[in-house]
Amino acid sequence: MTNQLIDVCPDSRYPPLLKQLRDPPQSLYYKGNIDLIHTSCLAIVGTRKPSVYGKAMAAYFTKGLLSYGLTLVSGLAFGIDAIVHEVTLEEGGKTIAVLGNGLDRIYPERHAALAQKMLQNGNLILSEYAPGTPSHKHNFPQRNRIISGLSLATLVIEAPIKSGALITAKHAFEQNRDVFAVPSDLGRDSAEGCNLLIGSDMARLVRTPEEVVHRLRSVPRELFPTTHLPSVPRAPTLVTHAQKKLWKALSHRPVHPYELLKVTQLSVEEVSMALSYLEVKGFVQRVEGGKYMKMGS
Repeated sequence: MTNQLIDVCPDSRYPPLLKQLRDPPQSLYYKGNIDLIHTSCLAIVGTRKPSVYGKAMAAYFTKGLLSYGLTLVSGLAFGIDAIVHEVTLEEGGKTIAVLGNGLDRIYPERHAALAQKMLQNGNLILSEYAPGTPSHKHNFPQRNRIISGLSLATLVIEAPIKSGALITAKHAFEQNRDVFAVPSDLGRDSAEGCNLLIGSDMARLVRTPEEVVHRLRSVPRELFPTTHLPSVPRAPTLVTHAQKKLWKALSHRPVHPYELLKVTQLSVEEVSMALSYLEVKGFVQRVEGGKYMKMGS
């Protein structure tokens, strides 16, 4: 683990979303970039033993949501949590890990190298527990309220009925935050929790990152500024290869997505995600006939 100092978040920097909780942590110990707690955060959680489908969905949603400038929050656990942190590092995004023990040691220990890489790349590790506090079993449900509390919403990807991910979802629901869940096939034990959340109306069923972002656009501007259309389009910040390629292919002449598919040689999924990103950011506009064009001069 890096020898970076452990600091205590001052009251002046305390996350406003955490202040809304009925039982906010009295202290926040941290290592890394504390400024991330004041960015637009979204939690992604799930099972420690994901299926091939669960791993694929975790990577897919992580990449897609990062392209909208979100900071992704998780718990550094095995499985879905680790995939979220690892993919975020690969994509050059930002992520926060919330631990259930003191920051003088990393739990699980096998993720010490991952934690160090996070810090080296300008990310953040948080805990409400003072250095020296061991990883007691009862700490983790308490920790989960911080994961959801820091975030505008929580996305659950493949979770059993009895899991920490469902505890996080319950916290988010009680905190009056949106809960999203990725559906899976019936009969898969590792996904029963997601299907239960959807069936009980505690979570919204989502199939794409765009569905998450479109819902988040209803959150007040001061909490999620990046999802609101700017009045005057700026030069776009292009994150993915597909966004860059699509931007070059677009012009101020309306063009149909089918034409963009031909010109860019991207997949339908890549074009759809990139167009949604540019539209939400206010850089392209959908016009008559389902065509798209650049906005501004």
